[in-house]
Amino acid sequence: MKLAVLKIDNQTFKLAYKQDQEQAQKLKNNCEYVFTVKRARNIKHHRKFFAVLQCVIANTDYYDTVDDLLYALKLELRYYKKCRLMSTDKFVCMPESINFESMNQDQFEIFYGKALQVLSKFLGCTVEQLETNSKEYL
Repeated sequence: MKLAVLKIDNQTFKLAYKQDQEQAQKLKNNCEYVFTVKRARNIKHHRKFFAVLQCVIANTDYYDTVDDLLYALKLELRYYKKCRLMSTDKFVCMPESINFESMNQDQFEIFYGKALQVLSKFLGCTVEQLETNSKEYL
């Protein structure tokens, strides 16, 4: 069971949505429960990142698609795992996923910051210029 909660103060949490309240009603009273804390991903931040990628695609002929650019970016940022091929015993790099289940918001913010540095250098602009110009792709 997953529940979204809001931190009110250092000792108080509140269930975030009606569906969380409905799920919480299924829990027995006076029982101890253990929760794993994970900061929820921000969908607006995720969309902003893909707008940045669209902006890069629109301003260069180097990559044909956002998927190609994202694949290359993950490799450039060393966000991958190594996989050994059975036929040759050689290693290849397999980019990791940035989906909501694979990466929490704190991790995504780090990835986003590094991505902006690489992409702005690639385009020959500042991070601020890239973020400003990418707004038209939201």
